[in-house]
Amino acid sequence: MGKQPTKRQGSLASFLEPDVKEAASASKEKLERTRGTRKRTEISVRFPPEAWRQVHMLALDEGVSLQKLIEHALSDLFRAKGLEAPVFREGE
Repeated sequence: MGKQPTKRQGSLASFLEPDVKEAASASKEKLERTRGTRKRTEISVRFPPEAWRQVHMLALDEGVSLQKLIEHALSDLFRAKGLEAPVFREGE
């Protein structure tokens, strides 16, 4: 078996490999979560491709964004169930 290559001081390998202790403390800092300060919460909605096309086309036909279209649809759903519609934008 051949001899394992050794890392030389000042080689590219030492430049590319950060100090393990520094990396560990940096990753711990990233894991700490803080509460968001934005006034909106983001969600993801998944649609099959054909359903997405239909929703997208309806938004284009209506001349509104997908955001506004879905806000309107949810407001209508709440009202249909006899519930107060959520306020999606301040001042509305």
